Amino acid sequence: MAKAIKFNILVDKTPLRDINDLHEHFNLDDLLAHQQSGLLQRWLEVRGLTELAERVASLSSAGPLAAAQELCRTFHPESTPEHIAAAVYPLEYAMQHAARLEELKKSDFARQQVIDDYHSGYARVLQKMFEHPEDYPLIKSALSEIWNMYMGLFRLDFDRFFVHCLHNYPFILFAITANQIFRQDSVFAKIDLAALFDIASSIKKSNINIKRDTNHTWQHVTNDEVRIESVENLSGDVNVKDLDGNEYAGTTAIGKILKGLFFYSNRSTDSVEYILLSDAPKPPFFSYGGETANYWKDIEPRGKYFMILKMEPGNFVRNCGRSGEELNAEHVNGQFPILDGIDYKSNNAADQLLYMEV
Repeated sequence: MAKAIKFNILVDKTPLRDINDLHEHFNLDDLLAHQQSGLLQRWLEVRGLTELAERVASLSSAGPLAAAQELCRTFHPESTPEHIAAAVYPLEYAMQHAARLEELKKSDFARQQVIDDYHSGYARVLQKMFEHPEDYPLIKSALSEIWNMYMGLFRLDFDRFFVHCLHNYPFILFAITANQIFRQDSVFAKIDLAALFDIASSIKKSNINIKRDTNHTWQHVTNDEVRIESVENLSGDVNVKDLDGNEYAGTTAIGKILKGLFFYSNRSTDSVEYILLSDAPKPPFFSYGGETANYWKDIEPRGKYFMILKMEPGNFVRNCGRSGEELNAEHVNGQFPILDGIDYKSNNAADQLLYMEV
């Protein structure tokens, strides 16, 4: 039997060689197009992924919306129902919009009615964001809708929109600045990045690093609720415990939420870094603080994208694992670079890096 000839498919502008590539570069629009053309099924078949190929083939009788939902469940299994709903919403909206346009053609609506409907639709999208100004998934979905449906009107309206958001809904402006598609549009040049940086500088950050030798004795640190961010355990004797006496040894404490904090160590290089939950920046904002002994510390992995909001002078960031790259405070502050993962270097434990998920 002749061996099946393999071929690549283009998803997210990347040729996919295997199923791992598909998971890494998952793009719903591209995959749906390949499913509808039959190319995705054939690509899976020639790689011996028979079960997945049959599952994709079964979608041939499904509508685009149902097929898109199933593709998310099949190739992006960690997606929650909320993530899937947000992902397929632009498609659902486009289908509804296409249906409305078809109705308009058939019913011979007046030109003014079409214009009024267009402006009303745009106003509804803005109102949705204004009513939920800190709901990041909803804002992402609304921005996608603006890009696909209302970008011409948005460009004309942007000066008014920016001033309104700056004074009332600044998070929406951070979401636009973190959107890599909007950053390539002329509207991005209208964003007052200096004004945004002033707001970023006011976001409260509270990573705290305790670094000391307690000589095998417990030292009380705080009664507040904390989350352990990192542990430096060169002596092998680092322990932490909460007010109830629950103990955690070394790196087993990382990620734990404790009510109160006691610290136990046996070397001056031993340390525990924690964050006060009452003061912590709320996702999608994150902060990191701590001295890295002039070495690069990997604080976010490659494959996840983040926008740097603020960094203190004397410190450096770079794309995760990007040897030779070194961005200082002048490159970061007021520029809002987007990085693929984050490496951070600092010699001051009191300094904080503030960044945002893209």
